[in-house]
Amino acid sequence: MSLLNLHHQLVFYRAYHFNKKNVRIHMVFVPTILFTSLLMAAYYRFDSFFPQVATPYSYVFNAASIWSYSSLAYYLILDRAALLTAPFLLLAPVGFAYLYEIFPAAQIIKPAASLFVFSWIAQFYGHAVYEGRSPALFDNLIQALVLAPYFVLFEVLFFFGFRKDLERAVDNEAGVRARDFILAKKRNEKAA
Repeated sequence: MSLLNLHHQLVFYRAYHFNKKNVRIHMVFVPTILFTSLLMAAYYRFDSFFPQVATPYSYVFNAASIWSYSSLAYYLILDRAALLTAPFLLLAPVGFAYLYEIFPAAQIIKPAASLFVFSWIAQFYGHAVYEGRSPALFDNLIQALVLAPYFVLFEVLFFFGFRKDLERAVDNEAGVRARDFILAKKRNEKAA
């Protein structure tokens, strides 16, 4: 099944991200979106919804932990490289939730939301100006949102020379898809 196939997942995402400047934008702002998303999601604790199960450490169980731990499980199914993300994905929901114990929520959420929105604008800019096509999320929202941080991890690994065989295979197949998109776009422009 392609949902559990690393090669297929990277090809899907890579076909939308061939321009080096757009990829650099994503290398900065995808982690920023992940960071701010988890930071804001940590505000929603389960003991708020189920006070009968509240414990002194119930702040650990929040929307960020579900999101983070399920993403990590999916990434581990795809490839062991996910172990590189494990420290952040395991500890961030707990640390972020603890921040809400120390600071008022508005002091955390307002700047995080601003950075979150700015990061999305930067990515849309990258797609419009450098890539010339809409982001992957318009074709598959869940796949694009879940896979984006993993794609960035593999871009870093590829940059440092790891998994070059996978990089070549992904680039070749995604390159064909990107080329086909460009040719179809040109045909449509001529027809119009």
